[in-house]
Amino acid sequence: GSYNPGFSSANTTELYIAGSWKWLSLKFSDSVASKTFGVNNSRGTWYLDLTAAYPLTEQWTLVGHVGRQEYHGSNNGVDNSILNYTDWKAGVTYAFAGGWTVGGYWTDTNTNSSVYTIGGKNIGKSTGTAFIQKTF
Repeated sequence: GSYNPGFSSANTTELYIAGSWKWLSLKFSDSVASKTFGVNNSRGTWYLDLTAAYPLTEQWTLVGHVGRQEYHGSNNGVDNSILNYTDWKAGVTYAFAGGWTVGGYWTDTNTNSSVYTIGGKNIGKSTGTAFIQKTF
């Protein structure tokens, strides 16, 4: 395929550190290569993820997430920070006997639509997701 000017393969090398306590988790990801998700000259770009999976009952779990992506560097005189965003998710899951789970989430971001619109579609806009999952 072809890439937009200033962008290339999305292969990325990152280091992670994470911790959890009860129903909370925190994860920090740091890009250690010269490009991050196809953005050249972006070494040091990072993502911070705070997620909560709070059990309401044995079956019901309330899920929340907030994350922050910060790009470093610049390309052709444009600061990579134009790609920065915060994302969030709120949802609920219900666990059945036998390893089945159903759930739904609502996600959104504050992305800059001028750089996150691909083929006429803003890939950073809000969306809902419903799922059925089986754990084996």
